[in-house]
Amino acid sequence: MKLKYYLFSFQIFLSLITTSEISAQNNYKALISDSLIRNFSDTISYLINKNDIPGLSISITDGNSILWADAFGVKKKDGGDSLNIETIFSLQSVSKAVTSTAVMLAVQEKLVSLDTPVVSYINNFTVNSKFEKDPEKKITLRHLLSHRAGFTHDAPVGNNYQTDFNSFEQHINSISNCWLKSEVGKLYSYSNLGIDLAGYILQFKSGINFEKYVKAKLFDPLGMRHSSFDWTEIRTEKNRAVGYDKHHNNIPLEFAMIPAGACYSNVLDLARFIQFHLSYGTFQGKVLLNKNYVDEMYRIPFTDSDAGYGLGIDVSVKNGLYEYSHSGGGFGFQSVIKWIPELNIGVAVLTNSADHNNIHKLIADLVIDKLRPDHLKDISSPKSKSWADQVPVTLSREKCLKYTGFYGITDGNLEFELLMKDSVFGAQGVMGFIPFNFINEDGDLYVDGFSPEIDGEYKLVMDDKTNKPLYLINKIDRPVLYFNETNIINDQLPDPEWAKYTGTYSRKMYDEFTGRHNIHIKNGHLYFDVFRLEEYLPGLFYASNGEVVDFRGEIPSYRNILLFRQ
Repeated sequence: MKLKYYLFSFQIFLSLITTSEISAQNNYKALISDSLIRNFSDTISYLINKNDIPGLSISITDGNSILWADAFGVKKKDGGDSLNIETIFSLQSVSKAVTSTAVMLAVQEKLVSLDTPVVSYINNFTVNSKFEKDPEKKITLRHLLSHRAGFTHDAPVGNNYQTDFNSFEQHINSISNCWLKSEVGKLYSYSNLGIDLAGYILQFKSGINFEKYVKAKLFDPLGMRHSSFDWTEIRTEKNRAVGYDKHHNNIPLEFAMIPAGACYSNVLDLARFIQFHLSYGTFQGKVLLNKNYVDEMYRIPFTDSDAGYGLGIDVSVKNGLYEYSHSGGGFGFQSVIKWIPELNIGVAVLTNSADHNNIHKLIADLVIDKLRPDHLKDISSPKSKSWADQVPVTLSREKCLKYTGFYGITDGNLEFELLMKDSVFGAQGVMGFIPFNFINEDGDLYVDGFSPEIDGEYKLVMDDKTNKPLYLINKIDRPVLYFNETNIINDQLPDPEWAKYTGTYSRKMYDEFTGRHNIHIKNGHLYFDVFRLEEYLPGLFYASNGEVVDFRGEIPSYRNILLFRQ
């Protein structure tokens, strides 16, 4: 349904904006006519009304000036004042791009280094892992900013579900109680707490609060007068949008994940931030961050891929050009910023609703697409290696059989089987059998036709100890397919103690129960939803997706989120 609605909205947008209004040149001030703005406005008004979005704010900028900014709707659902272009919104995870930029400024000043272990800055920092000894001695800022430290998404204290916290420091200290979900540097896994730890290091090394550091080093030099990570300032700001989520009535304003998600800003300030990135670290003729540090942010670490997640920045390739972006969502807000330096264009879209189906991203993409010169539309992508056109390699049946079994995906909580069918290796999808095409003998393969969320380039990673698959990792940092178990029926008997853990559990979000998880026994194993559990310590289980289920406390938890038996 989401994909159908996205395509339906795309057709509406195209019907309102005629291609003839855009000429193939980069003089955007000339291109953005009154007629085009009216069509943009009509489309946005239609989409926010259709999707029950209280308010939306947008800006379009080139490297020097704001080309268009406008606001639609109200600050608060059901009776709020009208928005204006200075109204601040919660950026949520767009904050990560801001925090990472601040870290690079600190790297430039030699305050910190990207490749120094974090224990060199925080001596008492530790973390738990079944994969290696003393992993904290390997974790660096580069790992934290690229989500490759092995962390799960949330910390035990002050996370998306347990919003009560005494201090940012208490939140950071709780990270030492976490269990890593992979070896350091081996797996991309999107993490709030990794970015929070990076922000705390800035605070620790500079000797001033993180909020003040970002203001002094980034917001003030860019003239971002309305931007802040400081809850005291945000709380008292009258021109502030209020988040809306139809499923929750008591959304809190404040939370502990400050570097990862607490920034409030407006589309005017974000236009300045985008201008800074469009000019590779220069703003209004002054170099604030040397280009080599900006390039470092855009490079995908620990891989040879040209697309994926860099240092606080999402990197993709479209029509042969690099697109840089970050999006955010939660606490009643959704946001996105996107820029293309080679086109000298960028867009920011902010909404105070958590319920719409990526309308903010749809608008940003379509605005950029309509301003893209004709000679850069619908062309091949020479900078992005496409494996879809390569001739598949035929692997031996014996090798393929090593990869067969049941795999799970955390996003969507899905499980499916990889198997051999008529000598072809692939997956049984909803619409039938989908072949997986191997590209080389190392287990690199290409998936096409499974689903838009899953299709792409993958690498099979094997466990050196057991010679069984660990996971299929997507080469552009999208969902990982985790190996659950073989497709051979297991006759082993479960541990009788596991019966006390079985049942249906829910999480709490904003003091309301949400979600349902089923802990059950199947094929002699304990399962959390679709993921097989392995007892690592008495009462502590590792799931096949690397997350930890911990029954040792008064209230059990899954990836540090408390579970309540229903």
